[in-house]
Amino acid sequence: MLEFTLHDGDAAALEQWLGPKLEALVQHPAFGDASIFGEEDASPESAAQRVVHLDVHDGEALSTWLRDDADELRADLANAWGGSVDLRIRTLTAGGDTHDAPRCLNCEAILTGQYCWRCGQRARERLITVHELLRGLVVDAFTVDSRLWRTVVPLLFRPGYLTADYLAGRRVRYLPPFRMYIFLSLLFFLIVSVGTGGLNFTLNGAESARGTLPSDVGICERPRVSQTGVAWLDAQLTPQVLQARCERIVGNPRAFGRALLDAMPMSLLLMLPLLALVIQVLHPFSGRFYAEHLLFVIHYHSFFFLIVSLAAVIKTLGEQLAIPGGVLNWLGIATGVYLPVYLYISMRRVYARGRFATLLRMGVLFFAYLLSLIVITLGALLITILTI
Repeated sequence: MLEFTLHDGDAAALEQWLGPKLEALVQHPAFGDASIFGEEDASPESAAQRVVHLDVHDGEALSTWLRDDADELRADLANAWGGSVDLRIRTLTAGGDTHDAPRCLNCEAILTGQYCWRCGQRARERLITVHELLRGLVVDAFTVDSRLWRTVVPLLFRPGYLTADYLAGRRVRYLPPFRMYIFLSLLFFLIVSVGTGGLNFTLNGAESARGTLPSDVGICERPRVSQTGVAWLDAQLTPQVLQARCERIVGNPRAFGRALLDAMPMSLLLMLPLLALVIQVLHPFSGRFYAEHLLFVIHYHSFFFLIVSLAAVIKTLGEQLAIPGGVLNWLGIATGVYLPVYLYISMRRVYARGRFATLLRMGVLFFAYLLSLIVITLGALLITILTI
């Protein structure tokens, strides 16, 4: 049943507009005869209604019409009448019960089955349980053919493969690059924070057992400050403010180290676009867009976070299991060697340059990386000092 409610306009004009639409509807395999019923209140402010009864001959064809053509009818109605006519679609079962045609809670498409044909969301409304979330996490983590393992294995052992595959259009099988970067970076800094107890600063060689320094060290007295010309920054760099912040840092260097460590993930994230720009300059005729260079940087940094995190965990476990220190030192050396080798192979695979050209570009990239890291670290240090 199609229920048209006219809020503003001529009911006769609505019936005239409905005529060709009903002629087309009765030609559809789902429907048979069509009948129009009208209802109008005596009050001129009341809305007029036109109800169309359609005999359904084929339930499956009706589902197809609801899925493919109902939205088109709504669109035609909106184009012709704007918001002055509402359309309500209802079905009448043999037992006499009526209900509105169900719609997807996510995209508002008319539902014809258990899952939405447009966005794929499940039709049945229910609450998500903690058990379901945990079960999904376990399944995703330990299923052999899951996207997690299909991403991590080539990320570790096939340099440049993920980037090349992604650029070739094979993307659904892998984890989204940026989401993977965020997860691995947070994992990396979590391991660093747990393994070291936060960055720990020692000033003038004096540190107490609690991680605090004597208040009479004297390094914070009368700091010299140069004006920058930036009003808000100069207000934060007055001698009085700097002395107070310095004494706070000297009094609790561990807190300063934790604050600096907290600022590093965002600082490194800001460095990615700079490195992608450097790679684009190094490959001016590669035919690749900036976003593709950014993808390369994201994948390499994801690998960096993953391999260093694994090395740190293995070293910690090795120390607990009393593995000889020489073996663990070789693990650190192997990780340090693998990082530039991985970058070299990745650049060869993605950009297809010769050996010497790749090595030359690696040298420039390493210098740019070092310079960017210094600038980003100084920025994080300044922000930490100004906000601690």
